[in-house]
Amino acid sequence: MKETQPTTEPRNVTSAEWLIVALGSALLFTTTINAKPLQSANDRSRWCTVWSLVERNTFQIDEINAKSEWATIDKVRYKDHFYSTKPPLLSVAVAGVYKALKVTFGLDLLKQAQLTCQTILLVVNWLPMTIAYVLLARILVKTTDNLMARLLANATFSFATLVPSYATTLNNHSIAAVFLVLCLAPTIRILSGSGVIKRNFIFAGFWGALVPCHELPAALFGIALFAMLAKKDLQLTARFFVPAALVPLAAYFATIYWCSGSWKPFYLSYGTELYEYEFEGIKSYWMNPRGMDQSLDGPMAYFFHCVLGHHGLFSLSPVFLLIGVSLATKSKWKDSPTASVTWLGLGLSVAVLGFYLTRTANYNFGGNTFGLRWMIWLSPFWVLALVPAFEMIS
Repeated sequence: MKETQPTTEPRNVTSAEWLIVALGSALLFTTTINAKPLQSANDRSRWCTVWSLVERNTFQIDEINAKSEWATIDKVRYKDHFYSTKPPLLSVAVAGVYKALKVTFGLDLLKQAQLTCQTILLVVNWLPMTIAYVLLARILVKTTDNLMARLLANATFSFATLVPSYATTLNNHSIAAVFLVLCLAPTIRILSGSGVIKRNFIFAGFWGALVPCHELPAALFGIALFAMLAKKDLQLTARFFVPAALVPLAAYFATIYWCSGSWKPFYLSYGTELYEYEFEGIKSYWMNPRGMDQSLDGPMAYFFHCVLGHHGLFSLSPVFLLIGVSLATKSKWKDSPTASVTWLGLGLSVAVLGFYLTRTANYNFGGNTFGLRWMIWLSPFWVLALVPAFEMIS
């Protein structure tokens, strides 16, 4: 694909676009401070690790998991102790935030669970999401000179995707989408030719590596990103992108080793004795999963519900059906650097969905959740793919 800048490039984000950003941020702030803590087993699994790290200086969650309101099924039995199944990098970072709040303001996860959880989520979810709203607005202003198209795209990301919906809980999916936006901003500047400088390669490498550190299927994105930037400037990619990317990758594996003494994350042991155990006469949940965790759907039914059914990408966010219109339109956008990363994102979307369709033993739609949480990180790509359709509509 030929990469040229759009013929007409807007210069500034308008006040109307800033209003969308402000409204999105305000809505997320309001829902966060009104959200109940410890909403699901997935959520509690990470909170258990955060509490144990700060209060007991250990990754073992036996003590906190014994409390009924904190109990989680997302745990493994390893060396006679319980551990969260979640990769520990995010939990370690959140534990640092909790420790700072505890020392500074005396907040306590047990005694003040709701206030403490909400305050932490404002720091680790709401603030980064607000930054992502701002950066996406800046990306869109370099993508199209059509104001209405930009307003619709900004509104879609703020109000019509699962990204802010998940940001009211402690999860890896919405934050991975934020890291993707933070990576796309310098990446598009590099690909446009206007920002082929070392700073942008450093930012692209650092934020780009954090995406797969929080979403394993995004490893494909990391590889493709390296290839795209190496094609643009191999020397700067090798000197600045690669070292910057190694920092979060090193932290990811270091925290795994710190937690378990192994380089392998616990969730890759699904189906082994780490998940399927008996403790004090009680068998683990994963020896006899219930509800949707039984994986009773066949491949065709599962595919239908992933796309158009009760967990469907298009049934939950039907605006993304307009991506088909974008692909059929003739637009100068298609020759822009933004289009290059968007095509990459659409290809990754097909690959990720295809990967999970092959995991027939895990046909549970991501667990007790309202959407395909393992595809949420791709949402920024989908929003960018809507631009030509929004141009036509406007």
